[in-house]
Amino acid sequence: VGCKNLAIVSSSVGAVFVTFSTDYVFDGRKRAPYTIADIPNPLSCYGRSKLLGESLTRDFSSKFFIVRTSWLFGESENNFVKKFFQWIKEKDVLRISEDRFSTPSYTVDVAGAVLDLIHTENYGLYHITNAGWCSRYQMSRYIATKLGWRKTILPIDEEELEMKAERPFFSVLDNFPLKETIGYTLRSWEEALEAYLESLK
Repeated sequence: VGCKNLAIVSSSVGAVFVTFSTDYVFDGRKRAPYTIADIPNPLSCYGRSKLLGESLTRDFSSKFFIVRTSWLFGESENNFVKKFFQWIKEKDVLRISEDRFSTPSYTVDVAGAVLDLIHTENYGLYHITNAGWCSRYQMSRYIATKLGWRKTILPIDEEELEMKAERPFFSVLDNFPLKETIGYTLRSWEEALEAYLESLK
């Protein structure tokens, strides 16, 4: 409903409305990157609420960008990388899921692409993530290597973690037509993550 209210207000003053959605609008059963033409089928309340926000944005705004992204990391404390830092301070053995796949995406890169997208006035739905994909386990191994942390990371199925909300197995997003619209694609998640770790130093 917040999206509806903001879309109405944006339209009333002639402003462009940008709203952020998620890869969790998909059920992950496709096992290939999802395009903007694929039909969403969210598994969780979170995914359903984001999909409803997308629908209300379309209904109440004519100048809008709906941006789906995934596995964001950046300045916020509430992201996987920051949690990983905390875990390695407290534990010698980490148990990380290896059976869910998406794309870690750097907020700096996503924000830059969104700003460039706004200037095009090519309104609509876009997927914006860094390039490539991985599991949380693969992401953890990459971070540990960059940090020089040499203790144990065990790959497990996410079911072992007893998460409260169901998550898609494979929610990688295909970013077409982002390059065709702004002229470039985002760097790989590895390059972005390395840049983020450098910025924290």
